[in-house]
Amino acid sequence: MPTYKECRPGDVVHLPLQEPAEDSIIWRKLNPNGSEQPWNHPAVIIGKIEEDGKQCLRIRLCTSFGGRRIDKCKEPRHRNFYVLVDNKQDNTTHNSTRLTTLAPGSDKFTRRTYVNLSYGSEYFIEYKYLESWGPKLIQLDAESTQRIIDCRSS
Repeated sequence: MPTYKECRPGDVVHLPLQEPAEDSIIWRKLNPNGSEQPWNHPAVIIGKIEEDGKQCLRIRLCTSFGGRRIDKCKEPRHRNFYVLVDNKQDNTTHNSTRLTTLAPGSDKFTRRTYVNLSYGSEYFIEYKYLESWGPKLIQLDAESTQRIIDCRSS
């Protein structure tokens, strides 16, 4: 895992299954009834902030839909909320969307993975609660990262 200082927008990190402490800033956004389950997903860093002396990252969640293609699990009207990331399995895009490309030298997701651009997929969380996603860094290129940042919804 890169240090906080080394983390850049476009880097992919892991929001682990282990939930953060009750005072984490992520709980400000999560539904207290527990209907949201962001845990154990990769996430793209889209910003960095310091809040109350804590090193925090703004992230957007990624999903592989359990290995299914988006057209098999999402209605057409919802598919535009997801962009496909360059990966080792299948780079066929949907609804004429562009493929989210990677920085030179970046690793790739092993399976089809999408960045979720919907309203509820953006979170702030302390850096200390995140982990590396895989043995080698996956990083989106600058243009793809900026397109995701421009979709900012919160």
